[in-house]
Amino acid sequence: MENINEIYARISRNEIPLDDGARKIVAWIYNNPALFGLSYIDSDFKSDIILKLLERMPKYIANYSDSKSVFSTYLITVISNLLKTGYRERFRQRAHESSIMYYLNETGAFSPAVLADSGTGWESSGTYAAFGAENESEGGCKKLKPKHILILALKACRYLDEKQIRRIAQLTGHSESDIAGYKYRLEKSMQKRLEQYEELKQRLNSSYMLKNRCFLQLMTLPPDSALFKRIAKNYTFYTQSWKNRLRLYAQAGRLRPTNVEIAKVLNMKLYQVYQALRYMREAARGGERKEAGGGPL
Repeated sequence: MENINEIYARISRNEIPLDDGARKIVAWIYNNPALFGLSYIDSDFKSDIILKLLERMPKYIANYSDSKSVFSTYLITVISNLLKTGYRERFRQRAHESSIMYYLNETGAFSPAVLADSGTGWESSGTYAAFGAENESEGGCKKLKPKHILILALKACRYLDEKQIRRIAQLTGHSESDIAGYKYRLEKSMQKRLEQYEELKQRLNSSYMLKNRCFLQLMTLPPDSALFKRIAKNYTFYTQSWKNRLRLYAQAGRLRPTNVEIAKVLNMKLYQVYQALRYMREAARGGERKEAGGGPL
């Protein structure tokens, strides 16, 4: 079997087409993962790296200069950089997924900006105004009433634990059993959406596994075979399906009660909930200005 440098030499002499040569090189890497640091990573991560190599190998070949190193050494550097980037992306994704739960568990606080349907990111500057021990109005920050705190907390009802319920009860004057009852009723009203969310997650995982399975099969088949062409079509289908479901999953990721549901549970008018949430957004912005030194002179 040709080694990777021999395959590159044949490409450079125009003995084989670039695309065919690139596929042969990727197949060689796939069959010799230990030489490129790919034998110690999980199969999903490995398939992601191989897929990127398959897509970019013609470009890597075009950018290679034999005056600096042999081709195999050049590819080791390329794959090392892909691994570093992949690890960074994985760590960033894990941090993103755990950030909300970590924030709630460590601080017991919630952001008015996100939970009030504003579509913005977490704004910790506003949480002090919402949950400060004295809830004072200083430097232009608006003081929040108990009902504001309660509505804000119920927007994040899925994340409330006993400790946070106890803290909210102290701040709002409601009993812990009342708040636990609100949480239960809101989660019950969200049950269908939660089930749809879990079903979507399962389908997303299924599409991802099928996509990777087809890709790994392609790496073991000759490109001119009928089976290769059939599996290639399946791979394209599952990849597109995975991307579509990934987009839907991201859109559904922030499941929270609607304003209508909160108004019904608290026996309030809908406009009162809207007013409270708007008030809290302004309080969060006031907290931002205070921290930035941009308060009123």
